[in-house]
Amino acid sequence: MVSGVSGVRFLRRPPLSRGPPRIPPCGDTITHHPDFTRYGTTAAADRAVLDGGLAMAWTAIDLATCPARRERLLARVAAN
Repeated sequence: MVSGVSGVRFLRRPPLSRGPPRIPPCGDTITHHPDFTRYGTTAAADRAVLDGGLAMAWTAIDLATCPARRERLLARVAAN
């Protein structure tokens, strides 16, 4: 939202967080099973998240640089 104060215009922005982006809970929240919490807070879990992100990035690069794969993906999306 833009406001004017004594002829000066500024943009109101939400507060910035120094942490990772979060999805706020909606409605009733369900807490995770204790085992999920225990295993999801390990170095191996962090590594799995990073590996998954890297795999998605390589897939996006592959689709962006290989016209045949990109066309095949677009055809599949159009068919659904």
